[in-house]
Amino acid sequence: MSNSGNPSVKQEYDKIRYQIAELFKELDGIQNQVEQGSSDINLLSFDVFKAKIKEQDQQMNARIDCLIREHKITPEAGTSLINDSTYMYEIKKHLVMMAETLFVQQEEKISQAQRELILDDNELVNVIETRDKDLKGVEK
Repeated sequence: MSNSGNPSVKQEYDKIRYQIAELFKELDGIQNQVEQGSSDINLLSFDVFKAKIKEQDQQMNARIDCLIREHKITPEAGTSLINDSTYMYEIKKHLVMMAETLFVQQEEKISQAQRELILDDNELVNVIETRDKDLKGVEK
């Protein structure tokens, strides 16, 4: 991560740090539910995490693009931010996959039908885009 003196760059890195801390907190909450014997946790509930992570990644890239276009950050700083954001996206995605394995698959045998309902990356993007279109239609 860059130690740039640029406040816009610092703000974006702070957002990356916040997002990873927020995910750890949410996963800790799930772990606590599992330890208390909650049966409300299933594979499909992790799709919410996946969609949120994907959306955060898309929003980060859009913000970085905007900062470059507005000359608030240099293209080099933007490239560094995008690379680090991509690394964090991959880390968050793998943390969620790990949590699925630890918290769900140990609790129950997952049926093939339930596995087929799990959203893949392309489906997550479609869900986010559809929701964004629906929200824009409501605002008009």
